[in-house]
Amino acid sequence: MELLGLRTDLDRVRDYLETNQERHLSRLRALLRQPSVSVDGVGGEACAQLFAEFLRDAGFPRVTIVPTPGPPGVWAAYDAGAPWTLAVYGMLDVRSAPAAGWRVSPFSAEVTTGHGFPKILIARGARAAKGPLGVWLNAVEACRRVLDKPPVNLLLLVESDEILGSPHYRSMFDAYRADLSGAHACWSPGASQDAEGRAHLTLGYKGMIYATLRSSGRAWGRGPRDGPAHGMVKSVLDNPAWRLVQALATLTDRNGETVLLPGFAADPGPTTREEAAEMEALLTIFSGVAWQKVLPGMVGAMVPPIAGLEERDIFRRYFFGPSFNLNGLKSGYTGPGTLTFTVPHVAESSFDIRIPRNWETHTVIRALRTRLDDGGFPDVEIEVHGAYDGSAVPRDAPILKAAEAVFAARGMEIVRWPMSGGGGPWSLFARELGIPVLRDVGLGHGQALARDEYLVIEGSGRVAGMVDMALSYVEMMLRLARVLRQA
Repeated sequence: MELLGLRTDLDRVRDYLETNQERHLSRLRALLRQPSVSVDGVGGEACAQLFAEFLRDAGFPRVTIVPTPGPPGVWAAYDAGAPWTLAVYGMLDVRSAPAAGWRVSPFSAEVTTGHGFPKILIARGARAAKGPLGVWLNAVEACRRVLDKPPVNLLLLVESDEILGSPHYRSMFDAYRADLSGAHACWSPGASQDAEGRAHLTLGYKGMIYATLRSSGRAWGRGPRDGPAHGMVKSVLDNPAWRLVQALATLTDRNGETVLLPGFAADPGPTTREEAAEMEALLTIFSGVAWQKVLPGMVGAMVPPIAGLEERDIFRRYFFGPSFNLNGLKSGYTGPGTLTFTVPHVAESSFDIRIPRNWETHTVIRALRTRLDDGGFPDVEIEVHGAYDGSAVPRDAPILKAAEAVFAARGMEIVRWPMSGGGGPWSLFARELGIPVLRDVGLGHGQALARDEYLVIEGSGRVAGMVDMALSYVEMMLRLARVLRQA
């Protein structure tokens, strides 16, 4: 009888979503047309203001712009008078999008055909992650209009600088900690189908540290201090850029494969039997498919793995192994607008460290400091932009059961990823509040490519379009309330 009521509610919600599809699509396009590139410092405040306006339009009675030293975040709360509360994590910022190579302008949010689907929306942020947030607004509005209110209370905390390492999410989280501590689960709406219609669930995240190492003449007490000197004086002057290079060389082996911090060389084996079984299942599902086309972040680039690893070890290291990635170096001459032939007064390297979730970021930062000090580089500064421990979803968590039920009701194959190479501030909900976190989940498909990022608007076969995507979000919330009630 209860399932019959669920189907009836979902049929009514579908009618509403179909009737309002063009208006909802217009709202989604407006959100995606607003640039919000945190790396370039473009559009963050305007996007937060626009999203807050759309939240109010969708029915949220409490919406607040949250100021930070960087781009603002957004807080919203919808008290539906329900016994259960769902926290929602989101991000508004997107990656840089040079227009070269795109079929359409990255912020035009045009609807066209492509990738085998009748309608896709091409825009930076269409898939990661403004698009799903925009579709979720349609789901909340439909709950209010059709069901009178959402089936769970909703708490939303959105950041605008995740791509910078989420430097301000903790302060926003702490500001609303009392409210968030009452939540029963944390969820991020997503489009977790692949192009074949399979549903993907990511069940764990590594810890993540995003930071800068900085060598300067002032801190070192040698070399230029307040500005660069001419390169002709290098024979009598120390160079902070060389100082940084030498410091970096103490942190890994010559190829960057082995991290020379205590514990990093340990065997990266699965943490639990469940994770080991899930990895084996993935190897079976993708048997015969090159790992470069399977692992997120590779974008199909057919390049060799480090140290000539075999497939099983590639997957094991991806899921469970630590890494120290040097992702940027900056000093002296870097192109037009900078000086040639200088002895730089400062040199910087940006890096990200990924650690297994049973490690804590503060111990890794301390080990990094110790390694530099013991290597004779106490003057090399560490500026941490974001540091968040890892987390995992308990396999019996109600939010996971709700998601599995949504996919199972449609007979979809579910692909379970025991861990991700990524990590971020959503782990605060799990590690500090004890709330299970499930990210990027829902019907729908898209790809966050370097160019032509897209989200499917009108699906084909087993792949959902925008209406079914929003409907799955409503169903997620309805099923979560049902699972919690039965717990």
